[in-house]
Amino acid sequence: MLQRLVKGENLNIREKTMEAFHIASSGKDIMIIRGIGRLTCGTCLGFSELDFITEVNAKVIFVDKFESYIEMLDGFLYASNVLKEKLLGVIFNLVPSAKLEYMKNTIQPFLTKHGVDTLGIIRRDPLLRATSIRDIVTALNGKILCCEEKADELIEHFVIGAMNLESAIQHFKKISDKAVITGGDRSDIHAAALETSTKCLILTGDLYPSYSILGRAHEANIPVIVVRADTATTIETCEKLADTTQLNNMSKIQHASGIIEKEVDFETIYRKLGLTK
Repeated sequence: MLQRLVKGENLNIREKTMEAFHIASSGKDIMIIRGIGRLTCGTCLGFSELDFITEVNAKVIFVDKFESYIEMLDGFLYASNVLKEKLLGVIFNLVPSAKLEYMKNTIQPFLTKHGVDTLGIIRRDPLLRATSIRDIVTALNGKILCCEEKADELIEHFVIGAMNLESAIQHFKKISDKAVITGGDRSDIHAAALETSTKCLILTGDLYPSYSILGRAHEANIPVIVVRADTATTIETCEKLADTTQLNNMSKIQHASGIIEKEVDFETIYRKLGLTK
């Protein structure tokens, strides 16, 4: 697309976007549209997010993950100045528990003073970053050797078992709901992991465990996964999975729904939209 753009080709982005919108919104009372991230996105294509908002007379809720106080406030206040009454309010997402009180007692009143409603402050939740064993197997092109019925279990933490046995035991005891990633030849680490609250073993290097380890895993109902990748590549892949919230697991969907229902001010959103709950 960039090459076509710099050559001066008319990509008809406005026309294509509006045509898709009119088709999708036909017969609907409400359309919920997710933006790319900034009001300026799409400017080089001749049709920015702000252009779209203006053209369809949309109401806007800004959602931003917690990073820098100043950057968040700058963005929200700028959006308020540009959108004016079109901005329903803002939602803070992925807020660390330690920052919740400061957000509620300092940041929220500051925004209120500047005419911006805070519609929600959603804390960072480990379960929402959790990844199912099934997704891990798919991402790593791995093979489950036992306890496949546990494939929908969620993993909240990934731990590398590359230390000595004594250190591994102490480390594993501190972390729950974890997957232990280690070489398939480290039977000592396998045994230590199986004695703690481990949800699955991920064995790297296409190396299979001993029959005794596999038997103990089966007894403990802990899936064992074998993957071809090395340990470094495996942990990198797993961490990327964790960084992407995937709501393809019913327990995660229910958990996320509960958090949103509790933390988002739907009453204010409905009132500003002229809706009844």
